[in-house]
Amino acid sequence: MNDSLGSVEVDLRTCRENFERAVADKECIQRQSAVQTHLRFPMKARGKEGFAFKRQICTPGGLIFESPKALWNTRRFTTVRDRDLKVSRGEGINHPGNFIRIVYLVANEILEIDRLRQEKEALEMQHRVTERELNEIKEKLSISTRNLGSASGNIAQQESLICQLREEIKVRDDRVQRLQAEQKHTLESLAIQLSTPTRFVDSIEMTIKEKLHEVLSENKEKTARLNSDRTQVRWRNRDWKLDGEAKYENNAPCLKLLTARRRHSVGNAPPVVTKNALEYRKTRVRYLVILVSHFQSIESVIYLTSEDH
Repeated sequence: MNDSLGSVEVDLRTCRENFERAVADKECIQRQSAVQTHLRFPMKARGKEGFAFKRQICTPGGLIFESPKALWNTRRFTTVRDRDLKVSRGEGINHPGNFIRIVYLVANEILEIDRLRQEKEALEMQHRVTERELNEIKEKLSISTRNLGSASGNIAQQESLICQLREEIKVRDDRVQRLQAEQKHTLESLAIQLSTPTRFVDSIEMTIKEKLHEVLSENKEKTARLNSDRTQVRWRNRDWKLDGEAKYENNAPCLKLLTARRRHSVGNAPPVVTKNALEYRKTRVRYLVILVSHFQSIESVIYLTSEDH
């Protein structure tokens, strides 16, 4: 702003110097033209009268009669030119048009200076506001820099955590794939074990579950049937034992006990006591042999039945 005001003042000073120089040059030119016109006035300044006056003074008599008139005209021209010269000298500043022009220029320059001063004040105010905003921006930038540093640290931690999680996920994926392969192999093995010549079981979980339910229900039925068969075998063995004792010893209490046991389907039979312990032991051994052979035959039948199923 100060530079612009200084340049305006220099321009104004230069304009004034140029104006003064132009006025001086104009005065010099006017003087030269006045002298030339004064010397050439009788012939050029008056036109036709000049040519007539030239013809008159070229004759000897005309020079004598016309000389007073020529002197008067020369004096009058000199007076007029002196007056014009004086006017021309003050014309540069005293002329109303030039004065108004100069005043107008000076007023414009003053207005321009005021406008530039106002612009300077506005720019200074804007500069202060800009400096304040710049300080605020610097503070925000410092805060943002700190936040960026902390965020960078958090990002580094998150990246390390992400890498760890990726490794864990990779390990778990491998484990899941291995377990899936094992599960598939197990399902195929179960399907092969559960398949029969008449029915093939697919290696699908639902199909295997259905087949397992069927096998479990069949096992329950076979277990119940086996328990009932064992109960019947146990009662039959006891009946055979009592019958054998009664047959070999002709023991009436054994016959009574056998009759009672045949009447009742459940319950424990009372122990049979004979008078002769040795004979009782013999009969016990004999019937135990019969019972063992009977049980062996029953187990062979059960084993064959299970193989058929």
